[in-house]
Amino acid sequence: MKKFGALALAAALSVSAISALAAEVNPVHDDFEANGELVDIELEHVGAKYDDVTETGMKLKIYDEIWYRASDIESLQPGDVINCETGYTVETVQKDGEGGFEINGGYENDGLSLWRDDDGTYEPYQADDLGYFDMMREAELPFAEQVTVSTYQFDADGNLMDEDLEQTAAAADVKALLFTDEEDALSPSNTSVTVENGRITRVEIDYEP
Repeated sequence: MKKFGALALAAALSVSAISALAAEVNPVHDDFEANGELVDIELEHVGAKYDDVTETGMKLKIYDEIWYRASDIESLQPGDVINCETGYTVETVQKDGEGGFEINGGYENDGLSLWRDDDGTYEPYQADDLGYFDMMREAELPFAEQVTVSTYQFDADGNLMDEDLEQTAAAADVKALLFTDEEDALSPSNTSVTVENGRITRVEIDYEP
């Protein structure tokens, strides 16, 4: 019994030691530019729901795309935790043959896939090459008197057209151009907003598969 107790204690101490050595990797947001006053700025990743848009303005969730330092990703070990919208406890780390990494089997297996950017950083991706985003702050901004709304469009056969549809509308009519029903929402993966003199002058929605 004493021997069994000693072995159990040693195992517990070993697990504790591994836990103590485990690293936690967080996204880098050093280049996030929307921390201050939103006067003249391009907000590249914005989210909003139907009820967030009124006849006079919009309540925005402002996001930043997630990326990681090379040193953090290339040193990942089992037991480490990488935060990407949620926490992933690393079980396996594999190179994907193209300079990236598959964590826990990659996104197709409920893990995380990362590709290596030209600047040496790593960005996570999911189906259709969509990225991941952290919500950084909220802001409520008024519309300019006239707002340009740019959206993708399809032809009569249902094919995506090369040219976007650009419409300029009075502030009160912007909501109708952004949403077709109350369940719609603007996604940070394909919605950007231009702010000039503290007012929204342009909303752009790109095509997303």
